[in-house]
Amino acid sequence: MITTKKFLIKLYHNIFFIIKNTKTLFAISLLFYVLSGFIPYIHVTALSTIIREGDKIVGNNADVMDTRILYGIIMLAIAILVDRLLLLGQMPLASVLSYQIKTKIECLIVEKTSKLSYEYVESSTFQTKIQAVYKFANQLPNLYKTTLQILKSVIIMVSLMIGFQGCFYLAFIIMVGCLPKFLLSYRIRKKQHELDLHVTSDQRLQEYYKELLTKSQNVKEKQLFGLKGLFTTRWENISYYIHKKYTLFRYKSLRLNFFGDIGDITGYMIALVLLLLSPSIDGAGFLSLSVALMAIQNGINAFIGDCIAIRGQVLDDDVVYDFLKEQEDIQPSCDLKEPITKFTFDHVNFTYKGSSVRALDDVNVTLNSGETVVIVGENGAGKTTFIKMLLGLYPCQGGKVLCNNQPVNTLNRDSYFRRISTIFQHYNKYPFTIAQNIEMTLEEEAKPTEDMILCAKETGIHDWVCSLPNGYNTLLTHLRTEGIEVSGGEWQKIAIARGQMKPADVFIMDEPTASLDPLMEAEIMNKFMNMDSRSMKIIVSHRVGIATKADKILVFKKGKLVEVGCHKELIQNKGVYAQLYEAQAKWYTSSKEGESS
Repeated sequence: MITTKKFLIKLYHNIFFIIKNTKTLFAISLLFYVLSGFIPYIHVTALSTIIREGDKIVGNNADVMDTRILYGIIMLAIAILVDRLLLLGQMPLASVLSYQIKTKIECLIVEKTSKLSYEYVESSTFQTKIQAVYKFANQLPNLYKTTLQILKSVIIMVSLMIGFQGCFYLAFIIMVGCLPKFLLSYRIRKKQHELDLHVTSDQRLQEYYKELLTKSQNVKEKQLFGLKGLFTTRWENISYYIHKKYTLFRYKSLRLNFFGDIGDITGYMIALVLLLLSPSIDGAGFLSLSVALMAIQNGINAFIGDCIAIRGQVLDDDVVYDFLKEQEDIQPSCDLKEPITKFTFDHVNFTYKGSSVRALDDVNVTLNSGETVVIVGENGAGKTTFIKMLLGLYPCQGGKVLCNNQPVNTLNRDSYFRRISTIFQHYNKYPFTIAQNIEMTLEEEAKPTEDMILCAKETGIHDWVCSLPNGYNTLLTHLRTEGIEVSGGEWQKIAIARGQMKPADVFIMDEPTASLDPLMEAEIMNKFMNMDSRSMKIIVSHRVGIATKADKILVFKKGKLVEVGCHKELIQNKGVYAQLYEAQAKWYTSSKEGESS
C-alpha cells in the first residue's frame, strides 16, 4: 500500500514531468483555472445581492433604482460570461497539452523498449505489461487536469468561506457529512486500478480475436476452415467476461456511492436546519446562505473526487514510470572497427525461460569470412537460437560467443549490427513503396538507385515491378488507399532484396525462401552463394539440398551441434545429415516415380 509520503513524492515527480514538458501552456492553464475558481464566489455573491435587494423591492416597496439589484444582475451576467470564455479557452489548451504529454511519454516508452533485452521484449510478460503501460500512458494527461481542478476547488471553498463568514461552522458540518464519501471513493478507485491490471491479459486476447476476425491476412484461413463462428464465439465470450467484471464493479461502486450520498445529504440537511433555527437569519439571509452552502458542498465534493482521482492516477502512472525505470540491456561502448572475419562458439549453452531443456547444449564451432555456411536440422533443433546467439540477441548462459576473438556481448550493438545483414523467415511487411521496402532511408517519391535495381534483378522482381503503373513507387498493403497487396512470394523477394542492399561483412538468411518455388529458390540461392567471396554467408534451412554447395554444414539435433563438415564428408559419415538428405531425396524420387506411372 502506498504511504502518504510516497504518494506526495510521486505526485510531485509526475507534476514536475508535466510542467517540464509543457511549460508556457501549463502556466496559461493554471491562470485559467485560478480565475475560474473565483467564479462561484462572484456567482453566489451576485445571487445573494439579487435575493436581498429583491426582498427590499417586494417587502418594502423600494424603488428598483434605489437598490443594488441591477448591480447584482450585471455581476451575475459578467460571471456567467467570463465562466464561458474561460471554458472556451481551456478546451483548446487542454487538447494541445494532452497531445504534448502523450507524445512525450510515448516517445519515452518507445525509446525504453529499444533499450531492453531482446529476450525480455519477446516474452509474454513484456507484451502484457506494455499493453498496460500504453493504456495508462494515455491517461497521464488527466493528471494535470485533476491537479488544477483540485486547486480550483480549494479556491472555491476558501473564497466562499471568507465571503460568507457566518457559515464557517455549517461548512464544517457539511465537510463531516462528506467524509464517508471520501473513504468510500478511495476504496472504489483502488479497486478500479486493481481490476484494470487484472483484465489486461484478457484484453490482449480480446484484441487478438478481433484482429483474427477483421485483418485481411486472416480471411482465407478463416473462411476455408470455417473458423468465423468459432473465433466470433471466443471473442464474444472474452468480451462478455470483461464486460461482466466491469459491470459487477460498477454495481458495487454505485452501491457504495449511494451510502456516500446519504452522508452528503445528511450533512447538508443538518446545516439547513441549524440555519433555519438561527434567530438572526431572515428569509433573504436564509436563501443567500443556503446557496452559499450548496456551492461549498459542491466544491468539497469536487475536491474529494479530484483527490481520489489523483491518487488513483498516481497508481496508474506508477505502471508507466516503473516500466521506464526497468533495467536496460547494457550497451557496451566497445565499437567494432574492423571487418568481421571470424565467429567462435566456445562451449555455448542457452535455455529459454520456463523450459528445462537446453535450446543450445555445449556448442563449439568456428565460422570464417569467405565461407558459405548452411545450418540444417529438424524443427526445434536450435538453428534459429544459434543465429540469435550469434547476433547477440540472447545472453550466453554458459560459454562464449566471440566475434574477431572479442565477446559479442562486449561490442557496441550499433557498430556490430552495421556489419551484419539478416533476413529472417518472419520478415516485416512495411506499408511503404517498393523502393522504400528495399532501401528504408528513401523518401516516398525517390527514384530507385542502380544498386537497388541490381538487387531487384538478382531476386527476380525487377520485371514485375516495372510492369506496375507506379513501378518502384508503388505503395504496398491496403493501409494506404492506393496501396496494393502482393503475394507471399513477392514479399519474400522484396525482403531478400532489402537484405542484399545492405553493405555488410556477414549475410544471414533464416529460412528466407519458404514461399518461393524451387526454381526461383535455386536461382536466388546460387546468386547469394556467389556474392562477394570475402563476405561470410550463413543460410538456415529445412531443405538439405541447399547444403550441397556449402563450404561448411552445421547439423543440429535437440540443441546439440552433432555434425560439421561439407556435403561429401557428411554423406560419407552416414550420420544425421545423411539421414535428412536421403529422407528428403526420397520425396523427390517417389514424386517422379508417381508421375511416370
